[in-house]
Amino acid sequence: MSLFKKQSSAEKSPSSEPAMDMGPMVGMLAKAPEEQRKQMLTDRLTVFADQDSDTRNRGMGAMLAAGLKLPDDDYQKIAGSRLAVLGQFAPDQRMELMKSHAAAIKGLPEDLRMKEMRVMKSVLAELPSDKRQMMETTMKDLGMMG
Repeated sequence: MSLFKKQSSAEKSPSSEPAMDMGPMVGMLAKAPEEQRKQMLTDRLTVFADQDSDTRNRGMGAMLAAGLKLPDDDYQKIAGSRLAVLGQFAPDQRMELMKSHAAAIKGLPEDLRMKEMRVMKSVLAELPSDKRQMMETTMKDLGMMG
């Protein structure tokens, strides 16, 4: 009977499990060559895009929280690759992913929220002007940036 209770309690807290699983994966992502990182992020974001909103929000939140624990330069690699990969999605999928990302940012402690905004501004600065303006506008509309 106690085994059943253990399974039941694990089922009740799925949001805590992905965070534990995401740390090693996100650390590996930061160390991977750029093309491999982009492919891995494409695969992961494709999975997220096909999920319902709650599941996607939890997964992306766990991945973001794990990434923000990395040193700034490692996280900046992931954020830059993620932004490049997002541009390859259809507009409706990209918007759903960005909404989930925005929801995850809003749930972060202040210091991590500030780190995310600082890194995103740096990543956006590297984009061509037209793409940068489009992404900045979308991010501001979603409350991702001040």
